[in-house]
Amino acid sequence: MEINLITPTGFRRDGRPAPLIVEYENTGNVDIPAPLIELTATNARLRLPDDAYFTGDFTKSAIQFLGIAQEGPAGVLRPGQRNQIKLYLSPTS
Repeated sequence: MEINLITPTGFRRDGRPAPLIVEYENTGNVDIPAPLIELTATNARLRLPDDAYFTGDFTKSAIQFLGIAQEGPAGVLRPGQRNQIKLYLSPTS
């Protein structure tokens, strides 16, 4: 399993959220159950695109999601399958 973060090179100071992309891939050679991915941010808040509010407080935020595949059996990430999810990050300091 491999996970990569694509982060912005800078943040706006006006409080507007910045996109954060989490890419994940099954780099092994066997099927794996869809992994539960937890992303934690310090001095920032996180939210999913469909959420109305950011999680956490002004010092720490965490968000969890399943690393699912776009096709194939539900709940399984086959070898070589990859996907990405877009989150939003709002710095707090």
